Amino acid sequence: MKAELLLVLTIMLITGIYTVNASSPQMTISSRILDSDISTTEIPTIIGNIKDTSGNPIQGASVQTTFGTETVAYVTNNVGSFELKPSKPLNPGSYVAQVTATKPGYDSATFSISFSVTGDPLAPIKPAIDMISNTGIPQVISDGITQNPISQMLQKQFEEITKAQLEAEKKRKDLAAKNKLIEQERKTANLNLQKDLEAFTKSFDPFSPRNAFASFVKGVDEAVKSIFWGQFGLTEKKSQEAQQAKLKSLQEGKSSYEAMKVFQRKAAVSQKELIEHNQGLNIQHGLSDEEVQKTFNKYGKLPRDD
Repeated sequence: MKAELLLVLTIMLITGIYTVNASSPQMTISSRILDSDISTTEIPTIIGNIKDTSGNPIQGASVQTTFGTETVAYVTNNVGSFELKPSKPLNPGSYVAQVTATKPGYDSATFSISFSVTGDPLAPIKPAIDMISNTGIPQVISDGITQNPISQMLQKQFEEITKAQLEAEKKRKDLAAKNKLIEQERKTANLNLQKDLEAFTKSFDPFSPRNAFASFVKGVDEAVKSIFWGQFGLTEKKSQEAQQAKLKSLQEGKSSYEAMKVFQRKAAVSQKELIEHNQGLNIQHGLSDEEVQKTFNKYGKLPRDD
């Protein structure tokens, strides 16, 4: 019974997969494998740490192990850590990786880690040089294509890439030409719109308030024409001020209905304002004098005798 127990303990110590320690006179390796159950689709990875006998990490120690036929090396970082893994998955089977650490001034330290790999065997990778040697020396034929399968495969891939590049370049040029045409059409449409607006404005120019009024007073006697224009000037001024007030109201966030009410209030001419304006026009254009105008009341009428 003692012999069997001793054998079990010995196997456990040799095949330990999680964190294990082995000491040398001056260095200690603490190492484990990330996953004890590894498949042929995974890459086994051993991580660990190198310390001295006082527990201080050892930086710059050379650590190496062998995975199957591949030897992997690593140099510990500033905290003494390392990571070892092969460049490709391993075939199914049981493995023992012996981790060795060395550094000048220290005794070397070693430790063994056991792990297993399960799954289907990996397909063998045939070196390209063997493939070429098995097919013979490439022979150039009349069209410049070799008879070697690898060369033909590379040539086909090159042709496909070249074709894709040419198609992409053609699409890019077509898109650039299309965008240029659209931009030209946009400019032409904008110019035509400006011309149409100018023609539209010009066609309605005779019907503008000032031109329409000019047509109206064209047949009026020259003696009173200036009075008419003076009255129009007052109306035009009030209208412009009302338009500015309307725009300001809209900018302040008022509704179009409220802005129109502002316009109407500003554009309105009171009777008193109109009378005073006409009196000034009469005096200005010599149709009356100030003394005569004073005889009219605020309603523009002569007062009656009691």
